[in-house]
Order: sequence, then structure tokens, then C-alpha cells
Amino acid sequence: MTEPSNPSQEIPREPFAYMSQPGGSRAKIRSPLGLILFAVFLMASGVAIFAIAVASSPTRGGGAIAAGIMMLLMFGGLGVTALVMGIKRLRWKNQYVHVTGHQPWT
Repeated sequence: MTEPSNPSQEIPREPFAYMSQPGGSRAKIRSPLGLILFAVFLMASGVAIFAIAVASSPTRGGGAIAAGIMMLLMFGGLGVTALVMGIKRLRWKNQYVHVTGHQPWT
């Protein structure tokens, strides 16, 4: 670990540190802004799928609306979770740069 540029401040711990660790088989988004953009995409996808399901409900019956609600909840839930993670990581990154004077992944 690097020494802080301001010795009176402690280097903050990284939230969701597994997102930036090398290795593993899971896809990881190290950049907080990338994670926030991915979260917005997930939420927009859920809304779009729900809108398509509602638009097709007169011809398909109530099952389309139920499927649309399930997809909205699934994509929306994942999107909100990713958004919270991205915001926490962005705050941490800004604090890390303020304390140490350099980017965390360089």
C-alpha cells in the first residue's frame, strides 16, 4: 500500500474490492463510471422491456404484463444495485485520489 500524501489522513478501504481484483471468471467493471453507465443501461432495458410488454398486452393477454413486470423488477433491481455500488466506488476513488495524490489502479 502506498503512503498518503497527507500523513494525518488514513487511506480509505475500497468498497466492493473484488470488483478490481485480477483473476476469476466473473466479468468485472473496475471503473466506477463504467459501472454507473452499466447500471443506467440495465434500468433503461427493464423499462423498455416493460413498455414493450404493456404495448403488446392487448394482443397477448395478461401474461405479457406479468412477464414485463418480472423483467422490470429483475433488470431494475440489478440496475439499482449496480448504481449504488458505482456511486460508493466513485466516492471512494475521489477520496483515495485526494489522500494519496494518484489514481488507485495505476
